[in-house]
Amino acid sequence: MRTENSLLESVMHKTSKNACLFLLLASTVLAAGGCASLRRAYHNYVMRGSIVEKSADEVVICIGAKEGAAVGQELEVVEFRQEPNKMSKGMHFEKYSVGKIRITEVFDEHFARARIVEGKAEKSDVVELGPRR
Repeated sequence: MRTENSLLESVMHKTSKNACLFLLLASTVLAAGGCASLRRAYHNYVMRGSIVEKSADEVVICIGAKEGAAVGQELEVVEFRQEPNKMSKGMHFEKYSVGKIRITEVFDEHFARARIVEGKAEKSDVVELGPRR
């Protein structure tokens, strides 16, 4: 009887160890897939339209082929400024047009390079796709 109990305990231990390994592996796979969708959501809803890099008269924007960007398109550059809200005595953000850029190269499904053609454009400003020219 003791041998049967030892054998049973051994089988249960191996089974629970395998089940734990399976759950760990499944969790890892799900987490990796979740991270990919979180990155996608971050790009689509947080970064989309952001100016991510700036040199003297050029910028790199987080709008690419996937969003319909094309060479020659002009985009409005906007910045958001925190303003006092007189109605609620709190703060809110106002959108201000500060310049225009023209796409010179779409080098990725998510990114493009553009030249500043009017006003200014700074890192962290936002651009919005306008009509194609």
